[in-house]
Amino acid sequence: MAREQVDILERAENSIFKFAKYIDKQGYPDRAFSFVSDIYEFLNSLSISGDSFAVCRHKAFAKKDYKCLPYKKNYIIILSIQNDIVTIHNVIPAKKIR
Repeated sequence: MAREQVDILERAENSIFKFAKYIDKQGYPDRAFSFVSDIYEFLNSLSISGDSFAVCRHKAFAKKDYKCLPYKKNYIIILSIQNDIVTIHNVIPAKKIR
């Protein structure tokens, strides 16, 4: 079942750009640009995906019925799905949730 749209909240956008800024400061501006474009392409692809996602194991996220989706082993995408709309709440480093 295809979803209609992906809504990326400001908090998630801020996280993405903080990661990109960090990568850029490490001396890799091309990788920072690539990271941003790749993650947005991935997030927007969730609208056409029929996949279901696992509820987060982290208790605070699970309480809110948020789904957790790994991205490139180093990041976790926190999302929810309501009325065929995927809402991206945040993107966090994977090591924070372990």
